[in-house]
Amino acid sequence: RYPQWHTEFPWQAFLDVCSIMMPQIYWVSRSDPDPVGNLQTCLQQYRSLGWTGPIVPTGAAYDEWQYASDGTKWLWSTTANQITQFLPAVKAAGLEAVNFWSWQHAGIQRWQAVADFQW
Repeated sequence: RYPQWHTEFPWQAFLDVCSIMMPQIYWVSRSDPDPVGNLQTCLQQYRSLGWTGPIVPTGAAYDEWQYASDGTKWLWSTTANQITQFLPAVKAAGLEAVNFWSWQHAGIQRWQAVADFQW
């Protein structure tokens, strides 16, 4: 989702052969659980690389176990509210589509948040 985290990757050669970008904008296990801010940062970084092609962001619709350095674990869950924040931001950014990972784990509330959005 953030090209600047992968400075050793040959971005220009990669972009030259791509026709679409589908960055995984997973706010689940990140220090900043803001879906809109993560989207905006991602888009800015791809544009700073010179990418002008289509971007179809992949949002989070799943749960994930988190582990602290002391071994403590907890279950982090994407909320339906985060999805309802993410979708209008994708649309407002002028993007033509969005997708989510992972449908088999989405559950009824997250499914419904996606289904209720008027694209």
